[in-house]
Amino acid sequence: MHPHHIRTLLAILLSAIASLPESRGAELIDDHVDVTFRYLTGTGVWEGFYNWGGTENNPTNETPFDLGALPARDRPDLPPLPPPDNGPDPDAGERFVQPPVSSFDFTGVPDGNPIWIYSQSDLGYTWPGMRSDQPSSGTFKIRTTGDSRAPSSQRWIKASLESVTYAGQSSNPHFSAWQIQSGSPVVWMSTFENGIDSTDCYYFTELSHTHLSWGFSALGIYRVSMRASAVLDSNSQTVQSDPFDVTFVIGTYANWIAQHYSGPALVDDTMSGPMSDSDEDNVTLLEEYAFNLLPKVPDRKELVPVTGTSGLPYPSVHPSGGSDRLHLEFLVRKTANNPQIVYTVQFNDTLDPGNWQDGGTIVSTNSIDDTWERVVVADPTSVSASTSGRRFARVVITLLDSITY
Repeated sequence: MHPHHIRTLLAILLSAIASLPESRGAELIDDHVDVTFRYLTGTGVWEGFYNWGGTENNPTNETPFDLGALPARDRPDLPPLPPPDNGPDPDAGERFVQPPVSSFDFTGVPDGNPIWIYSQSDLGYTWPGMRSDQPSSGTFKIRTTGDSRAPSSQRWIKASLESVTYAGQSSNPHFSAWQIQSGSPVVWMSTFENGIDSTDCYYFTELSHTHLSWGFSALGIYRVSMRASAVLDSNSQTVQSDPFDVTFVIGTYANWIAQHYSGPALVDDTMSGPMSDSDEDNVTLLEEYAFNLLPKVPDRKELVPVTGTSGLPYPSVHPSGGSDRLHLEFLVRKTANNPQIVYTVQFNDTLDPGNWQDGGTIVSTNSIDDTWERVVVADPTSVSASTSGRRFARVVITLLDSITY
């Protein structure tokens, strides 16, 4: 084939790849949603899914666990732990403060530190409960559990905690679940207390719908794996499901990742970790997040100055006081949205990795929308004053474990 034809074909192929729609991420269910288990008596198979919208037995409102995720916001102005029946508050988030009382030590969060909670009561955003959605009543046997937290005889279903997989910046993440009863927490699950053992479970009854609080010690993504089991009324046989993974995404960064990835990929560092590059365009996932690029479409490009809304930092040289200075224009996620990242502009006379210096003067800041602004930073050192007659600039993105307000 003629070289010209080869180049033309490659250009067509690259253009086609760049124009492919981005593959689907998780469905973020910010609604009244139930973690639902259903046992099919005809096949002996357990199903697990999110049932949302406050409806029952409606297949259009059922999302498989691996195709959905439960989002939580990170807001700075919340009180200590939410009481039951606090009432909806659309302006609140899911970030609270660990109270200085020993009855809440099971969360693993130091007193006064932030804790993220999907509350037992409806606070007007993601409100997850537990549901048993059987085809008919009387499937499971009336029995006692031997667990003081579930003392009566009921047609019990047991959800056992199997594992918790975390993706985020915390070195000590913990998950817990509890209910407030008579003013005190009844702890159902806690990874902080003795790791995970047989006591980490939750009992709810056949055809029931119930709520509990789900607590998390850090921003990030959690895949909470639970296994359902019950005793059949017909033959007293215990029937047990495979583990089901329920995904919680906490904070702006985790929510953004879940918009582009779903299922196991959410906690696979090679797919959705900060330094990953699943679209192979030589831009890390963290940089894609920081500069409004797409993580699964090869769209590497520089920001168009003055008008651009996505792209990598744009360098330019400007005269200033009789000498030229390097300017760097780049996108910034607004701090009001708690993006969990810090932008640091650095300058250097050379590309020596040890000589980068933080600094620069903000020349302008222009708002784009509620999420983004465009910033121009000027080099404090002129090109002529540099030791090499050249200047280099970069923006370093730091992903934080948490935000200090």
